[in-house]
Amino acid sequence: MRRFLILLTLLCCMAPAMAQEIQGSVDKDTVTVGIQFKLTYVVKGAAPQEVVPGFDKKKLKIVGGPLIRPVTEKHANGDEKYLTVIYVLAAQTPGTISIPAARFVINGKKFKSNALSVTAVKAPEEHDEFDDFLKNLEKAD
Repeated sequence: MRRFLILLTLLCCMAPAMAQEIQGSVDKDTVTVGIQFKLTYVVKGAAPQEVVPGFDKKKLKIVGGPLIRPVTEKHANGDEKYLTVIYVLAAQTPGTISIPAARFVINGKKFKSNALSVTAVKAPEEHDEFDDFLKNLEKAD
């Protein structure tokens, strides 16, 4: 019985280490239409065999990616290994754009990331000081 309890305790302690954790983030909450921003998913645990992004390709154009990079962070209590999956995107239209959870297949099991959103704003109109100068000259005549 004592061995069973020790084994059960060890399994319970190891379960969080084997669990999959997927966290999505964007590098900017507010983006300009047509200007690039990064959507990053951090996958802790085993490497995914399949990644299905959740974003609407009509609202967000894929400029680059997915770029999948393994990362190892050194810590006093051991190394932490994870993958980053990075997309470079550009908003196509202004407004709040929802980015639903991405789906990942890892060891035959399905996992989801968190949902995100960005606010896309129109690019400011270029202001040409020379045009203003010419308009002021026309008014003076």
